[in-house]
Amino acid sequence: MAEVSVIIPTYNRAGSLGRSLGSVLGQTYGDLEVIVVDDASSDHTEEVVTALDDARVRYLRHTVNRGAAAARNTGLKHASGRYVAFQDSDDEWLPEKLGLQMDILDRASDKVGVVHTGFSRLRGEEHKSTEWLPKHLQVGDIRRHILGGNFIGTPTALVRIECFERAGVFDNLLPQLEDWEMWIRIAQFYSAAYVDRVLVITHELVDSLSADLDTLISAHEYILEKHYDLFTKDRKSLAAEYYWIGNLLCRAGNMKRGRECFLKALGSNPLSVKCLPGILFSLLGRAGFVRMAGFREKIRER
Repeated sequence: MAEVSVIIPTYNRAGSLGRSLGSVLGQTYGDLEVIVVDDASSDHTEEVVTALDDARVRYLRHTVNRGAAAARNTGLKHASGRYVAFQDSDDEWLPEKLGLQMDILDRASDKVGVVHTGFSRLRGEEHKSTEWLPKHLQVGDIRRHILGGNFIGTPTALVRIECFERAGVFDNLLPQLEDWEMWIRIAQFYSAAYVDRVLVITHELVDSLSADLDTLISAHEYILEKHYDLFTKDRKSLAAEYYWIGNLLCRAGNMKRGRECFLKALGSNPLSVKCLPGILFSLLGRAGFVRMAGFREKIRER
């Protein structure tokens, strides 16, 4: 039995899976098992895994595609470690990631359920890099902060297995944001710790699910409905979620529903200064909204 179970869900990522697996097997912390869950790939994923010939690697396969949440849950069912980490088949870990996280968990109280890290995101063929080091919000009791948006990248997290026994596993009904919804539930029982370093490199691909606006909107609406009681306890978080859904709706061209969400955001938090510009921009149509919202974001970045 390994101390850490690393779960890698994958679907038609044979081209990048080897890089991902190599970064896990190359960790300075070696007491681990790797569970690759193939979500019914049609490429040569199985050959990539079996070619490694490493006793620490186990290969499981779904006969039909069930989504990332279901694949992670399959991995959890077969995990033997006291701790669980998640890697994506597109991404890379730096060699010291698990070691630094285990050092923290070994010294932490049982109340700490998750240790996460910073990460660097590479976008497009030019590999434009953006570092994400969420130095605020990230430690201790994160119940309120996690409602305001996800700051725990799934490949950055190391989690006590008992968290899933207490809070439940990933929600199979979510095609996106299943990690955020999972952290919302875990945060009701456990606190978080953080390694203030970039230890994960994520690769944002052209065919990534995150590019599907309709799916992303549905996921946000589902999470808001599922955890509405939690959101209503923090009006700023409720307003932020309504605003975010309104923003996505307008970007998808549904201006009327977008404005309705902006108005709900304003009603939840009348001090939210970004709601009024959102309402005004929505009157310009989809193209006008995207152009003006982008212009406003550039001004804020200066």
